[in-house]
Amino acid sequence: MYKFPIEFEFSATANDNYKNAWSCISHEYEGVACDIPRKFNGMGQGFSPEELFGMSLLNCFIATYKFYAMQAEMTFDSLKVNASLLVDRAETGKPCMKIFSAVIKLQNVSDVGLAQDLFLETEKNCFIINSVKTECDFSLVIS
Repeated sequence: MYKFPIEFEFSATANDNYKNAWSCISHEYEGVACDIPRKFNGMGQGFSPEELFGMSLLNCFIATYKFYAMQAEMTFDSLKVNASLLVDRAETGKPCMKIFSAVIKLQNVSDVGLAQDLFLETEKNCFIINSVKTECDFSLVIS
Protein backbone atom coordinates (compact mmCIF):
# COMPACT_ATOMS: atom_id res chain seq x y z
CA MET A 1 0.00 0.00 0.00
CA TYR A 2 2.33 2.77 1.25
CA LYS A 3 5.99 2.58 2.09
CA PHE A 4 6.75 4.04 5.52
CA PRO A 5 8.22 6.26 6.75
CA ILE A 6 6.65 9.14 4.83
CA GLU A 7 7.98 12.65 5.50
CA PHE A 8 6.10 15.95 5.17
CA GLU A 9 7.89 19.29 5.30
CA PHE A 10 6.70 22.72 6.48
CA SER A 11 8.16 26.16 7.10
CA ALA A 12 7.15 29.41 8.76
CA THR A 13 8.63 32.85 9.38
CA ALA A 14 7.49 35.25 12.11
CA ASN A 15 8.79 38.39 13.79
CA ASP A 16 8.81 39.50 17.43
CA ASN A 17 5.70 41.70 17.20
CA TYR A 18 2.96 39.91 19.16
CA LYS A 19 0.31 41.61 17.01
CA ASN A 20 1.67 40.40 13.66
CA ALA A 21 0.34 37.27 12.00
CA TRP A 22 2.72 34.95 10.13
CA SER A 23 2.47 32.47 7.31
CA CYS A 24 3.06 28.75 7.51
CA ILE A 25 3.49 26.74 4.34
CA SER A 26 3.68 23.16 3.27
CA HIS A 27 6.33 22.64 0.64
CA GLU A 28 3.60 21.54 -1.75
CA TYR A 29 0.92 24.20 -1.17
CA GLU A 30 0.56 27.93 -0.62
CA GLY A 31 0.78 29.39 2.84
CA VAL A 32 -1.92 29.67 5.43
CA ALA A 33 -2.25 32.71 7.70
CA CYS A 34 -1.49 31.93 11.35
CA ASP A 35 -1.94 34.10 14.41
CA ILE A 36 -2.37 34.08 18.16
CA PRO A 37 -6.09 33.75 18.91
CA ARG A 38 -8.08 36.59 20.46
CA LYS A 39 -8.80 34.26 23.39
CA PHE A 40 -5.07 34.64 24.24
CA ASN A 41 -5.08 38.40 23.53
CA GLY A 42 -3.74 37.97 20.02
CA MET A 43 -5.11 39.68 16.93
CA GLY A 44 -6.84 36.54 15.63
CA GLN A 45 -6.04 37.32 11.99
CA GLY A 46 -5.22 33.76 11.04
CA PHE A 47 -5.53 30.18 12.19
CA SER A 48 -4.32 29.60 15.73
CA PRO A 49 -2.23 26.55 16.66
CA GLU A 50 -5.28 25.25 18.52
CA GLU A 51 -7.47 25.58 15.42
CA LEU A 52 -4.86 23.91 13.24
CA PHE A 53 -4.58 21.07 15.76
CA GLY A 54 -8.35 20.52 15.79
CA MET A 55 -8.58 20.82 12.02
CA SER A 56 -5.76 18.31 11.70
CA LEU A 57 -7.73 15.76 13.74
CA LEU A 58 -10.88 16.56 11.79
CA ASN A 59 -9.29 16.36 8.36
CA CYS A 60 -7.43 13.16 9.18
CA PHE A 61 -10.76 11.56 10.07
CA ILE A 62 -12.37 12.80 6.84
CA ALA A 63 -9.45 11.69 4.66
CA THR A 64 -9.33 8.25 6.28
CA TYR A 65 -13.10 7.79 5.98
CA LYS A 66 -13.10 8.84 2.32
CA PHE A 67 -10.27 6.40 1.64
CA TYR A 68 -12.14 3.50 3.26
CA ALA A 69 -15.36 4.44 1.44
CA MET A 70 -13.50 4.48 -1.88
CA GLN A 71 -11.90 1.11 -1.15
CA ALA A 72 -15.30 -0.38 -0.20
CA GLU A 73 -17.03 1.29 -3.17
CA MET A 74 -19.49 2.91 -0.80
CA THR A 75 -20.99 6.21 -1.90
CA PHE A 76 -22.53 9.14 -0.04
CA ASP A 77 -23.73 12.59 -1.08
CA SER A 78 -22.06 14.55 1.68
CA LEU A 79 -20.02 14.24 4.85
CA LYS A 80 -20.42 17.24 7.14
CA VAL A 81 -18.68 17.64 10.47
CA ASN A 82 -19.15 19.97 13.41
CA ALA A 83 -16.30 19.77 15.88
CA SER A 84 -14.88 21.47 18.95
CA LEU A 85 -11.63 21.37 20.88
CA LEU A 86 -11.47 21.93 24.63
CA VAL A 87 -8.18 23.41 25.83
CA ASP A 88 -7.73 22.91 29.56
CA ARG A 89 -5.16 21.89 32.12
CA ALA A 90 -4.08 18.28 32.45
CA GLU A 91 -3.84 16.54 35.82
CA THR A 92 -0.21 17.73 35.91
CA GLY A 93 -1.40 21.34 35.73
CA LYS A 94 0.09 21.85 32.27
CA PRO A 95 -2.16 23.25 29.54
CA CYS A 96 -3.18 20.72 26.93
CA MET A 97 -5.59 19.90 24.15
CA LYS A 98 -7.95 18.00 26.45
CA ILE A 99 -10.99 16.87 24.44
CA PHE A 100 -11.81 16.90 20.73
CA SER A 101 -15.45 16.20 19.89
CA ALA A 102 -16.92 15.75 16.42
CA VAL A 103 -20.32 14.87 15.01
CA ILE A 104 -20.05 13.35 11.54
CA LYS A 105 -23.20 13.65 9.44
CA LEU A 106 -23.47 11.44 6.36
CA GLN A 107 -26.21 11.97 3.81
CA ASN A 108 -27.54 9.55 1.23
CA VAL A 109 -25.28 6.62 2.02
CA SER A 110 -25.37 3.64 -0.34
CA ASP A 111 -25.01 1.12 2.54
CA VAL A 112 -25.82 2.18 6.12
CA GLY A 113 -24.27 -0.90 7.76
CA LEU A 114 -21.06 -0.49 5.81
CA ALA A 115 -21.00 3.24 6.63
CA GLN A 116 -21.12 2.38 10.33
CA ASP A 117 -18.39 -0.25 9.97
CA LEU A 118 -16.14 2.19 8.10
CA PHE A 119 -16.75 4.79 10.82
CA LEU A 120 -15.41 2.35 13.45
CA GLU A 121 -12.42 1.43 11.25
CA THR A 122 -11.65 5.10 10.72
CA GLU A 123 -11.69 5.76 14.48
CA LYS A 124 -9.17 2.93 14.99
CA ASN A 125 -6.84 3.71 12.10
CA CYS A 126 -6.61 7.48 11.71
CA PHE A 127 -2.89 8.39 11.81
CA ILE A 128 -3.19 11.69 13.67
CA ILE A 129 -5.82 10.53 16.14
CA ASN A 130 -3.55 7.59 17.01
CA SER A 131 -0.67 10.02 17.59
CA VAL A 132 -2.16 12.33 20.22
CA LYS A 133 -3.02 12.12 23.90
CA THR A 134 -6.13 14.24 23.36
CA GLU A 135 -9.38 12.44 24.12
CA CYS A 136 -11.21 12.14 20.79
CA ASP A 137 -14.96 11.61 20.76
CA PHE A 138 -16.63 10.98 17.41
CA SER A 139 -20.29 10.28 16.77
CA LEU A 140 -22.00 9.36 13.52
CA VAL A 141 -25.39 10.53 12.24
CA ILE A 142 -26.69 9.02 9.01
CA SER A 143 -29.64 10.54 7.17
